[in-house]
Amino acid sequence: MYITFADFQNYLRNQPGNSTSINLIICTVDYLLRLQESIMDFYWHYSSKEVVDEAGKQNFLKALSVCSQVFNTITETIQGPCVGNQMALANSRLWDAINGFFFLFAHMMDKLSKNHTQLELLREFLSLQKDMIVLMLSMLEGNVLNGPIGKQMVDTLVESQQNVQIILKFFDMFLKLKDLTTSQA
Repeated sequence: MYITFADFQNYLRNQPGNSTSINLIICTVDYLLRLQESIMDFYWHYSSKEVVDEAGKQNFLKALSVCSQVFNTITETIQGPCVGNQMALANSRLWDAINGFFFLFAHMMDKLSKNHTQLELLREFLSLQKDMIVLMLSMLEGNVLNGPIGKQMVDTLVESQQNVQIILKFFDMFLKLKDLTTSQA
């Protein structure tokens, strides 16, 4: 059970009484988008290389750690639910960031799963993916069927369909491997 602080959550979006109000929710999404673009630059640098070297691994791990904190922070701002913050996010560039992360998850899973020396980095990408999915589920918290947030989420999933399919194939393969290793022969 979550204890929510709606007044504080709303304050992040709108600071009544101040001469200037800064929407920290939107600022956080803008930061997330910049992080996603930076990680995408790392991806393109390593996409043609067989493995991510140690320096690259450390850079990825730092960036993924910060992204995880940002996803978790955004999630905390909307749980309860905080409808005002959900709507602010729904009308932000959050969906662009999520599309970019779906691309990264799909292609990095494919790349990293091919070499056992890359498993630590793969685990971190999977952990970040979990954080993003929790955020997406939190966006749906308290929403009505066929509401605007659900529609935007479906549109995002449709737009990322190829990447989502790659991710699902990865998980299907992972589950089959688990079944093979735990079955009685």
